Amino acid sequence: MALQIEKSGQIARLTLDRPPVNAITLALYEEIADLFSGMKDWTDVNCVIFTAAGTRAFCAGLDLNEFLAATVEQDPARAAIIRRTFSSVREAAIPVIAAVNGPALGAGCVLASVCDIRIAAENATFGLPEVNVGRCGGAAHLGRHLPQGLLRQMFFTGRPIDAAEAYRVGFVQQVVPSAALLETAESMAP
Repeated sequence: MALQIEKSGQIARLTLDRPPVNAITLALYEEIADLFSGMKDWTDVNCVIFTAAGTRAFCAGLDLNEFLAATVEQDPARAAIIRRTFSSVREAAIPVIAAVNGPALGAGCVLASVCDIRIAAENATFGLPEVNVGRCGGAAHLGRHLPQGLLRQMFFTGRPIDAAEAYRVGFVQQVVPSAALLETAESMAP
Protein backbone atom coordinates (compact mmCIF):
# COMPACT_ATOMS: atom_id res chain seq x y z
CA MET A 1 0.00 0.00 0.00
CA ALA A 2 1.20 3.50 -0.80
CA LEU A 3 -0.47 4.92 2.31
CA GLN A 4 0.43 3.55 5.74
CA ILE A 5 -1.58 4.34 8.87
CA GLU A 6 -0.28 3.77 12.39
CA LYS A 7 -2.06 4.78 15.56
CA SER A 8 -0.21 5.22 18.83
CA GLY A 9 -2.00 6.71 21.79
CA GLN A 10 -4.18 9.48 20.42
CA ILE A 11 -1.92 10.23 17.46
CA ALA A 12 -2.26 8.75 13.99
CA ARG A 13 0.71 8.76 11.65
CA LEU A 14 -0.17 8.76 7.97
CA THR A 15 2.84 7.94 5.79
CA LEU A 16 3.07 8.26 2.02
CA ASP A 17 5.13 5.28 0.88
CA ARG A 18 5.49 5.16 -2.88
CA PRO A 19 9.18 4.90 -3.79
CA PRO A 20 11.25 6.44 -5.08
CA VAL A 21 9.79 9.95 -4.54
CA ASN A 22 6.24 9.39 -3.24
CA ALA A 23 4.60 10.65 -6.44
CA ILE A 24 0.81 10.63 -6.28
CA THR A 25 -1.44 8.73 -8.65
CA LEU A 26 -5.12 9.45 -9.10
CA ALA A 27 -5.94 6.32 -7.07
CA LEU A 28 -3.72 7.58 -4.25
CA TYR A 29 -5.43 10.98 -4.36
CA GLU A 30 -8.75 9.17 -3.88
CA GLU A 31 -7.35 7.07 -1.04
CA ILE A 32 -6.08 10.18 0.76
CA ALA A 33 -9.42 11.96 0.26
CA ASP A 34 -11.41 9.00 1.56
CA LEU A 35 -9.15 8.63 4.58
CA PHE A 36 -9.30 12.29 5.60
CA SER A 37 -13.05 12.51 4.96
CA GLY A 38 -13.55 9.49 7.22
CA MET A 39 -11.65 11.06 10.13
CA LYS A 40 -14.87 12.57 11.40
CA ASP A 41 -15.57 9.09 12.79
CA TRP A 42 -12.18 8.67 14.49
CA THR A 43 -12.98 9.05 18.18
CA ASP A 44 -9.66 7.58 19.36
CA VAL A 45 -7.36 10.12 17.63
CA ASN A 46 -6.68 13.78 18.51
CA CYS A 47 -4.12 14.55 15.80
CA VAL A 48 -2.72 13.22 12.52
CA ILE A 49 0.91 13.51 11.51
CA PHE A 50 1.18 13.42 7.72
CA THR A 51 4.66 12.41 6.58
CA ALA A 52 6.44 10.30 3.98
CA ALA A 53 8.74 7.32 3.77
CA GLY A 54 12.24 7.42 2.39
CA THR A 55 14.75 10.21 2.22
CA ARG A 56 14.45 11.43 -1.38
CA ALA A 57 11.20 13.40 -1.08
CA PHE A 58 8.18 14.13 1.07
CA CYS A 59 6.23 14.08 -2.19
CA ALA A 60 7.46 14.97 -5.68
CA GLY A 61 3.89 15.70 -6.81
CA LEU A 62 1.72 14.09 -9.42
CA ASP A 63 2.96 10.87 -11.01
CA LEU A 64 4.23 12.18 -14.36
CA ASN A 65 3.79 8.86 -16.18
CA GLU A 66 0.11 8.84 -15.31
CA PHE A 67 -0.21 12.54 -16.11
CA LEU A 68 1.36 12.15 -19.56
CA ALA A 69 -0.95 9.22 -20.36
CA ALA A 70 -4.11 11.20 -19.46
CA THR A 71 -6.21 12.86 -22.14
CA VAL A 72 -7.55 16.40 -22.15
CA GLU A 73 -11.06 14.95 -21.90
CA GLN A 74 -10.12 13.38 -18.56
CA ASP A 75 -8.96 16.69 -17.07
CA PRO A 76 -12.26 17.81 -15.47
CA ALA A 77 -12.80 14.49 -13.67
CA ARG A 78 -9.15 14.32 -12.58
CA ALA A 79 -9.25 17.92 -11.31
CA ALA A 80 -12.38 17.18 -9.27
CA ILE A 81 -10.64 14.27 -7.52
CA ILE A 82 -7.55 16.37 -6.79
CA ARG A 83 -9.64 19.27 -5.43
CA ARG A 84 -11.56 16.84 -3.22
CA THR A 85 -8.29 15.50 -1.82
CA PHE A 86 -6.91 18.91 -0.89
CA SER A 87 -10.26 19.95 0.62
CA SER A 88 -10.52 16.78 2.68
CA VAL A 89 -7.10 17.38 4.26
CA ARG A 90 -7.76 21.07 4.86
CA GLU A 91 -11.18 20.40 6.37
CA ALA A 92 -10.21 17.29 8.38
CA ALA A 93 -12.15 16.90 11.61
CA ILE A 94 -8.92 16.68 13.62
CA PRO A 95 -5.68 18.73 13.44
CA VAL A 96 -3.15 17.67 10.81
CA ILE A 97 0.59 18.28 11.18
CA ALA A 98 2.74 17.92 8.07
CA ALA A 99 6.15 16.49 8.94
CA VAL A 100 7.98 17.33 5.73
CA ASN A 101 11.07 15.13 5.43
CA GLY A 102 12.39 16.31 2.04
CA PRO A 103 11.33 18.08 -1.15
CA ALA A 104 7.59 18.87 -1.31
CA LEU A 105 6.97 19.68 -4.94
CA GLY A 106 3.78 20.43 -6.85
CA ALA A 107 1.00 18.43 -5.26
CA GLY A 108 3.37 17.59 -2.39
CA CYS A 109 3.77 21.28 -1.63
CA VAL A 110 0.00 21.75 -1.77
CA LEU A 111 -0.54 18.75 0.53
CA ALA A 112 1.78 20.37 3.07
CA SER A 113 0.00 23.72 2.66
CA VAL A 114 -3.45 22.32 3.42
CA CYS A 115 -2.27 20.83 6.73
CA ASP A 116 -2.86 22.88 9.87
CA ILE A 117 0.80 22.99 10.91
CA ARG A 118 3.98 22.38 8.93
CA ILE A 119 7.25 21.19 10.46
CA ALA A 120 10.16 20.81 8.04
CA ALA A 121 13.38 18.89 8.16
CA GLU A 122 16.39 21.04 7.37
CA ASN A 123 16.68 19.42 3.93
CA ALA A 124 13.05 20.11 2.96
CA THR A 125 12.26 22.32 0.00
CA PHE A 126 8.94 23.60 -1.29
CA GLY A 127 8.19 24.28 -4.92
CA LEU A 128 5.69 24.48 -7.75
CA PRO A 129 7.60 23.06 -10.73
CA GLU A 130 4.52 22.44 -12.88
CA VAL A 131 5.54 25.25 -15.21
CA ASN A 132 8.41 22.98 -16.30
CA VAL A 133 5.91 20.46 -17.73
CA GLY A 134 3.51 22.98 -19.22
CA ARG A 135 1.02 23.03 -16.35
CA CYS A 136 0.22 25.25 -13.42
CA GLY A 137 -1.67 24.71 -10.23
CA GLY A 138 -1.56 24.80 -6.48
CA ALA A 139 -0.91 28.50 -6.09
CA ALA A 140 -4.35 29.22 -4.62
CA HIS A 141 -3.59 26.99 -1.62
CA LEU A 142 -0.13 28.42 -1.09
CA GLY A 143 -1.50 31.94 -1.45
CA ARG A 144 -3.03 31.65 2.03
CA HIS A 145 0.49 31.35 3.49
CA LEU A 146 3.05 33.04 1.24
CA PRO A 147 3.70 36.66 0.28
CA GLN A 148 2.37 37.28 -3.23
CA GLY A 149 5.73 38.21 -4.74
CA LEU A 150 7.36 35.01 -3.48
CA LEU A 151 4.39 32.92 -4.56
CA ARG A 152 4.49 34.36 -8.07
CA GLN A 153 8.24 33.84 -8.29
CA MET A 154 7.81 30.17 -7.32
CA PHE A 155 4.85 29.75 -9.67
CA PHE A 156 6.39 31.38 -12.75
CA THR A 157 9.96 30.12 -12.39
CA GLY A 158 9.44 26.68 -10.87
CA ARG A 159 12.28 27.38 -8.42
CA PRO A 160 11.71 26.00 -4.92
CA ILE A 161 12.43 27.64 -1.58
CA ASP A 162 14.37 25.89 1.15
CA ALA A 163 13.15 25.15 4.67
CA ALA A 164 14.88 28.20 6.16
CA GLU A 165 13.13 30.55 3.69
CA ALA A 166 9.81 28.76 4.25
CA TYR A 167 10.23 29.36 7.98
CA ARG A 168 11.28 32.99 7.50
CA VAL A 169 8.08 33.77 5.57
CA GLY A 170 5.85 31.79 7.96
CA PHE A 171 4.98 28.87 5.70
CA VAL A 172 6.49 26.37 8.13
CA GLN A 173 6.30 26.78 11.88
CA GLN A 174 9.50 24.96 12.76
CA VAL A 175 12.65 23.63 11.05
CA VAL A 176 14.46 20.75 12.73
CA PRO A 177 17.19 18.22 11.94
CA SER A 178 15.83 15.25 9.98
CA ALA A 179 16.43 12.87 12.87
CA ALA A 180 14.19 14.98 15.14
CA LEU A 181 11.31 15.53 12.69
CA LEU A 182 8.80 12.92 13.87
CA GLU A 183 9.64 13.40 17.55
CA THR A 184 9.05 17.14 17.15
CA ALA A 185 5.75 16.59 15.36
CA GLU A 186 4.58 14.16 18.02
CA SER A 187 5.52 16.55 20.80
CA MET A 188 3.40 19.23 19.16
CA ALA A 189 0.39 16.95 18.73
CA PRO A 190 -2.49 17.77 21.11
